[in-house]
Amino acid sequence: MSKVVLDLRNTSPVQKHEIALLIYNSMKDNPNFLDPKPTLAAFKAKMDKMNAKMEKLAIAKQALKIALIEQRKASDELANTLRQMSWYVAVASNGDMLKALSSGMKWRKAKTASPVPPVLQNLRARATNKSGEIILLWKGIARRYNIFSYEIRYTFSSSEHAKWVQGDSTSDPKLVFQSPRPGVKIWFQVRATNATGAGPWSNRIGIVSHEEE
Repeated sequence: MSKVVLDLRNTSPVQKHEIALLIYNSMKDNPNFLDPKPTLAAFKAKMDKMNAKMEKLAIAKQALKIALIEQRKASDELANTLRQMSWYVAVASNGDMLKALSSGMKWRKAKTASPVPPVLQNLRARATNKSGEIILLWKGIARRYNIFSYEIRYTFSSSEHAKWVQGDSTSDPKLVFQSPRPGVKIWFQVRATNATGAGPWSNRIGIVSHEEE
């Protein structure tokens, strides 16, 4: 004698819900099953409860994803600040171990001083479709220079004697910049820093960001 088979082993919650939905739709208004036990209403109530839990989980997963992205961003910003602070301590302590240790940082005597970073190459910029947003990219400096960070500066003047504004810094050869004046041409320069000091500023590059109408 044949029998009904319902194998729920190794099925995920979503798969169980899909199976239940198929059975519910198949049995609804089916003359072969006029008095199901449990009732279709009770069956649907369990399905609705499961569906609500899945939607709640999906929202929680999205919130967690956003929170992780924000945490990584904050972590990168903190790491950049720590590198800048370590560079300051290295310069301010001037090789005095006790003075450097009083900052709360560890001390490691360098075998050889890192050379001053060279000028950055291949600086380029791309405006996104977001108002004022510009993505800056450049070729990273070789590892032997022990780069702490890359510093950004910008100006809205094309003059050789333009007044530059110090921008953000980053540990990666990439930075997303938000222009305070969307739609106006802006020029950028970038330089690398390490324990020895700051390298020369790169050639300037100009770009006009998108401006929302």
